[in-house]
Amino acid sequence: MLEKAAAALGRIVPRASRELHDWCRHREFPGNIRELEGLLADAVLRHQGGELSPPDLGVATGEQLAATALNAADPALVDLIARLPQLPTVREAEHLLIQEALHRFGGNQTLAARMLGMSRTTLSKWMRRKA
Repeated sequence: MLEKAAAALGRIVPRASRELHDWCRHREFPGNIRELEGLLADAVLRHQGGELSPPDLGVATGEQLAATALNAADPALVDLIARLPQLPTVREAEHLLIQEALHRFGGNQTLAARMLGMSRTTLSKWMRRKA
């Protein structure tokens, strides 16, 4: 799951500590396996190096994740925007960002919404409007 999350986020796969393996093995995930996938994706997104351990799986808000993602991509994003002959409209940019997030997470709306700093409900409403 760490490899899948790292690939989707364009990040290096972090090493999982023994404690993380034990924690995952002994924790119940009443929501289903997607809960664990979401926790691991959040941790990969915020990971700064070294081993990944249970404290690294603290649940982050959508705002924190969005800020982390923006700060991590900021220089490349600024360079990309500077090279565009014409800026997309806000609606076009919104559509492109949401489609890219959904693509990166294989259609998983919960993870895409977290990466974009919005709630799952907001993303679902957006998708219904576009359908």
